[in-house]
Amino acid sequence: MRSVARRQPGRPCRPHAVFLPAVNLMSGTYFLEAILLALAVAVLCAYTVVLARRFAISRRSMDGSLRALNSALLRVATTDTLTDLPNRAALVEAAEAAIGRARHTGNEMAVLLMDLDGFKHINDTLGHSIGDGMLQAFARRLRACVRGEDTVARLGGDEFVVVVEGLYSREGAARVAQAVNAAMRDDLMFQGTTLRLTASIGIAMYPHDGDDVETLMKHADIAMYGAKELGRNGFRFYEPHMGECYRRALMMQQGLNEALEREQLSVDYQPQFAEGGRRVTGAEALLRWHHPKLGAVPPAEFIPVAERAGQIIEIGFWVMRTVCRHMRRWDARGLPALTVSINLSPKQLTHPDVVDSMVRIAREEDIAPDRLVFEITESAAMQDAALSSRVIRAFRAQGFGIAIDDFGTGYSSLAYLQQFRAQQLKIDRFFTHGLDTHGEEGRAIVAAIVAMAHTLNMDVVAEGVETMTQLHALRSLACDQMQGYLLKRPMPPAAFEYFLEDLQRPAATAVPPLDGLPAYP
Repeated sequence: MRSVARRQPGRPCRPHAVFLPAVNLMSGTYFLEAILLALAVAVLCAYTVVLARRFAISRRSMDGSLRALNSALLRVATTDTLTDLPNRAALVEAAEAAIGRARHTGNEMAVLLMDLDGFKHINDTLGHSIGDGMLQAFARRLRACVRGEDTVARLGGDEFVVVVEGLYSREGAARVAQAVNAAMRDDLMFQGTTLRLTASIGIAMYPHDGDDVETLMKHADIAMYGAKELGRNGFRFYEPHMGECYRRALMMQQGLNEALEREQLSVDYQPQFAEGGRRVTGAEALLRWHHPKLGAVPPAEFIPVAERAGQIIEIGFWVMRTVCRHMRRWDARGLPALTVSINLSPKQLTHPDVVDSMVRIAREEDIAPDRLVFEITESAAMQDAALSSRVIRAFRAQGFGIAIDDFGTGYSSLAYLQQFRAQQLKIDRFFTHGLDTHGEEGRAIVAAIVAMAHTLNMDVVAEGVETMTQLHALRSLACDQMQGYLLKRPMPPAAFEYFLEDLQRPAATAVPPLDGLPAYP
């Protein structure tokens, strides 16, 4: 091959390419090399195609595996593993979407937050396997109570939430809450144990009680605690005034953590009188709390807070030890050896170590158990009558006394009173006041209680005696003991010591022969 040079006008033609030697295309060596090269290229192309196909298949398989993995991870991230319900994260997302739809349609929606009643007691006494079974059963019943488009979720622990959409008024949310309460009426059987599920429900409505998930959840939580205060298996709607109560309760809960350390808790003593108010037989220990900001907080207000926060157990043991130390001090001073009554809360009653702990404290403080009486409210005893009966028998076996407090406000029967084998029955102050306000009817009720207790060989203690009319009526009805402001107000330990010293003086507790105030009004 040669190169053709361009000739410029007036100049000679000159070559610009080098002549190559001729190659014999039919040369055997070159031909073989060409064939081998072509084969190599063909093999490489085929291998590339195979690799590409394998990569495509592998990519599709990998994409499928990744999608399956992502789906599994998403399910784990948004589902409660125990109940298979949506968890908190999924609930928030669903609630936000529901709020958006309600805002668009102009309808209302409701957040129902519910907490199982007495679940911690079941977990502590019967074990976590039964507790988990209860949560699963509750989840199944809860799902059956609502529509398919409503969201049912578990927040954690024993708290559940239902988001109900498309409502036109509070009545729709109330019907859902009533359906939930009704669904829990049937007993459940777990490992041979019969249990009843109940829940306290708080309800917050969009847009009246909040326009975002956080606010609605907070207000539903506040309403739920309000429902618990009214009793088991009920519901309450959020009301603005509940916010202040909630903040106060939160302040109390935080303050109780430091109350013991800072000696803000104390015990007062209210004497109990026999023989129609003529003889002092004992005293009731009453817990007091002086909060640095809230001032004197009534026990009826802070004890339920301590129970919900799980602080009542420690506080109860502190009260027991404090009372025993006061009694030991009185004994050392030679003062009358009275019986002292100590209140047990429902949470204390169901605590697995309550009997052993009380026995240990009494032994360490050198106080005989027969000088101590544990007061158990009728309603607390009836929350789990079988358990209460076992605990009461265990206390009695150790020598402690038992009193059924606030009798008449609960639902116990004569059979249960026989089963409890308590020593004392305390008439609630409502019936004591009825001696003034309800005439013969009030008198007949108290007479029936006294007669029933005496039939069961129980002493009767009337609480809240505040008028001479009540005092005279109780005397005539053969009430064994009484206590109240008419006889003596609660006193701090130092004042109670002076009171005990007065008892040692001649005729210190004598009552004038004519009707009038007792010696210690």
